[in-house]
Amino acid sequence: MQNSKIVNFLKIFLFFVVLGTVGLLSLILTRPTESESEKRKLAEFPKFSFSALLNGNYASGIDKWYSDTMPNRDSLIAFNSKLWSIKGLSVGGEIQGNVAGGDEIPDTFVPILPPINNNENNNSTSTTTKPEETDPPIEDDDKGETINALYVYKDAAYSYYSFVKSTSEKYVGAVETAAMKLDGIANVYDIIIPLSTDIVLKDSVRKNLSTSDQRAAINYMYSGFNKTITVSIFDKLREHRDEYLYFRTDHHWTALAAYYTYTQWADVKGITANELSSYKTKTFDGFLGTLYTKTNNSSALGDNPDEVIAYIPNGTNNMVFTDVKGNQLSWNVITDVTSWVSGSKYNTFIGGDNPFSVIENPTITDGSSCVVVKESFGNAFVPFLVDHYQYAYVIDYRYYKGNFYNFIEENNVSDVIFINNISATSTGARVNELSKLVGY
Repeated sequence: MQNSKIVNFLKIFLFFVVLGTVGLLSLILTRPTESESEKRKLAEFPKFSFSALLNGNYASGIDKWYSDTMPNRDSLIAFNSKLWSIKGLSVGGEIQGNVAGGDEIPDTFVPILPPINNNENNNSTSTTTKPEETDPPIEDDDKGETINALYVYKDAAYSYYSFVKSTSEKYVGAVETAAMKLDGIANVYDIIIPLSTDIVLKDSVRKNLSTSDQRAAINYMYSGFNKTITVSIFDKLREHRDEYLYFRTDHHWTALAAYYTYTQWADVKGITANELSSYKTKTFDGFLGTLYTKTNNSSALGDNPDEVIAYIPNGTNNMVFTDVKGNQLSWNVITDVTSWVSGSKYNTFIGGDNPFSVIENPTITDGSSCVVVKESFGNAFVPFLVDHYQYAYVIDYRYYKGNFYNFIEENNVSDVIFINNISATSTGARVNELSKLVGY
């Protein structure tokens, strides 16, 4: 009996010794200020005030700072993920997040465009705007694409897609409005990029997932266009599904998938695409992207990081972009990101997401120009256009504040290319931003 009490006392004593040691070390060791895997700044120690002390905000702020900036936080999260994987949760595939059921995809598209006055000034963006549609609540991923749920299968993660009828139709209306206003001024192309779930995931696995049919959704949206020239890439990507088309740890596509899309666009435009072998390449390994973060640093993904392969344009690798603060920076179309943190290597393409960029190809002097209207998926596509125009302009509609139509007319732009991943077409915040740009 006495021995039992001694053993229990020693257990309790040891527990508090370990607890106190960990607590003391967490205060002595250097605490991180940023999380590389989550790509965000961590909580700061709260500023003291009597009001914050009285209402409890000061104490809760300290608690948040202490837990958020725990030394080796990213490693501990990854270790926790590895422990869960040992329990066998990811053997047959694991669903993470909330799976939102999509709307039924209709067979026939009903035109929803407002009447366009052919005599109106195309420089103006003040057109009659449709009343705001009420969409299901969607996570706005900090100006990125919505990732509501993921499916982790073996060493890759796949994003769910939920078709939202009202938002998808508004997307069509926005692009078609631009095409109607620019009729006779510039050709307007639209490219909707499917996600990896419907391209590379095995059909036997894909059929059991409650995610909307991307081919049907794209076909439905394309059927609503009249003036817009559509570039269908779904089947082209399916033909190459066994190749490295999408990252396993990130929601973006690879430059190889963007190249196949470029060849489809070239066919539609009626020009000859460059051979893939004509480009010099740069390869950056150790890429762990957004899906790795969304899965709480899954060991299945973390143990098998991606590599980013980039193709350098033949005409030039120089560009200038304007950042969100209005600063102009000279940059490279393909930037060396070898030393960048693991989650930032997709930014090798055109310097990442900036409101406005311009690439001038000195080997072409005919004054030809295009505008690419895009979100982040478009970054990997832009480099392939450089060799076909003297000027390639890039507008990220999430940040651009200029007059869209004035810019096109003043710069004699002949081709406007809207390129969006399919999730963006069902994300209310993205479609609202695009609608504002084109005055829809």
